[in-house]
Amino acid sequence: DNAACNSRQGWSSLLSLRCTCCMAAATAARSVRRSATRLASSDVATFRSWLDGVDAVLLDCDGVIWRGTTPIPGALAAIDALRAAGKRVVFVSNNSTKSRATYVGKLKRVCGIESTVDDVMSSAFAAASLLASKKLAPAEGHDQVGVFVVGESGLHEELRAQGFRTIGQDEGGGKPFDFAGFDVASLDGGVRAVVQGFDTEFSYNKLALAASYIRYARAEYVATNTDETFPAHGFVVPGGGSMVAALRTGCGVEPEVAGKPSPRLMDLIAAHIGVPASRCAMVGDRLNTDIRFGNSTGAQTALVLTGVTTAAQAEASEGPERPDIVLDSIADVTALLAAASE
Repeated sequence: DNAACNSRQGWSSLLSLRCTCCMAAATAARSVRRSATRLASSDVATFRSWLDGVDAVLLDCDGVIWRGTTPIPGALAAIDALRAAGKRVVFVSNNSTKSRATYVGKLKRVCGIESTVDDVMSSAFAAASLLASKKLAPAEGHDQVGVFVVGESGLHEELRAQGFRTIGQDEGGGKPFDFAGFDVASLDGGVRAVVQGFDTEFSYNKLALAASYIRYARAEYVATNTDETFPAHGFVVPGGGSMVAALRTGCGVEPEVAGKPSPRLMDLIAAHIGVPASRCAMVGDRLNTDIRFGNSTGAQTALVLTGVTTAAQAEASEGPERPDIVLDSIADVTALLAAASE
């Protein structure tokens, strides 16, 4: 208890000054170590100051409103309170395994949260949108742009919804790579891009085929995200970034990243909801994606301690990975909002 108390006292009581006149100034201000406020339920004035400049709250999912299939206690009440306060709530996830429609179902099933696909921004949708923005022409003799996908059903669904033909779903599951029989001429001639996300059937065969499309067929290379791990208790769950590292090494090409912390994602969100980044707040559990994403695009940032980041890591954070405020849980928002409205 004494250690926890001392940790709280170690946090500065002042919010960092923000420059909202332009993103460049905001980014420059974050290049130095800033003070971050770990809020208690009594820190109403600080919370009000942080939230007053916000029209939309962008919430990460895993580690913020749920852990796997277990809801974070108080998440539903916090989201209801934010909406009642007139804030647009958008769920922004780097998990590419689910389509936006599937996320809508999970939000209701796991947390009781009502939403529509317009309330969800997934890295799968972001990757499909990024690829669509390139306006690739189909290869000669093909009606659609082909995409080799290293990923799961949600990524296939979002790509197909934007008119792409996807392949790759049958190349995992222990299917061996045919070293003796492989020939570049055997690659699908209609593939113009490789899109990679988290894939529980990631295999050497998928790795070799994806690298070959990128290197020999000059396919565009898009990654949904580079998250190293997922939140988990007692064991390590490697994330999509672990698989991206393997393919990047194998093909020698850097991917374009569609999800957090890419500024491209904030551009997509801002256009989607009609709210500029300077009027948004990003709430997440990971410093190098969620907080870096918000800070680098000029948004407000809040870290919650229900995911992968500890209080000690948050206090030691610097520059673009240092949050404006720190909450023990998203549940703290409910009491803070209630007190701020009094």
